[in-house]
Amino acid sequence: MRTVVCGMVAAVAIAGLTTAAEAKCIRASGEGTAITHELATELAKVALNSSISSWGGKARGKVSTSCKYEFVFSSCKAHSRACK
Repeated sequence: MRTVVCGMVAAVAIAGLTTAAEAKCIRASGEGTAITHELATELAKVALNSSISSWGGKARGKVSTSCKYEFVFSSCKAHSRACK
């Protein structure tokens, strides 16, 4: 019985540490608009990197982008997870 209680206490402590570590992460984003799709994507990634560095974090994982055409311009958004 004592082993079970010690195991449960350790599991709760680990869960608390995991929650504290995840609390230092955000989902950062950047947006860019340009004539071409490629340029708008690059501007969105630059804005994303600027957002992450001004927050004081580092990017984690892949950068996801989504774009749509608005009249003549292409508007893109870039998202990534950032942690301190």
